[in-house]
Amino acid sequence: MDGEERGYVVGEALTVPPGTPHGMCSEEMGVRLDWQMRPAPRTEGFFESVWGLAQDGETDQSGRPGLLQAAVIAQAYADEFRLVWPPGRSKK
Repeated sequence: MDGEERGYVVGEALTVPPGTPHGMCSEEMGVRLDWQMRPAPRTEGFFESVWGLAQDGETDQSGRPGLLQAAVIAQAYADEFRLVWPPGRSKK
């Protein structure tokens, strides 16, 4: 989060302050988490788009969509998310 890598154990909670760059990954298969976003007006649509691309093989090994797809998603969900890749404009 915000340039610092952190590890968490079962039962540990994480709160990400608004506007803080962050990402999540796991080196293990089968990891589950309870993710809550508040407010979350269009969050489900965002993840359906990104995960759909991954299921269709349209992402790289890290799960990132291509530059054009990322730009379209970033524009469509600019009110909810600021993608850290590709670098883009800040919401003002």
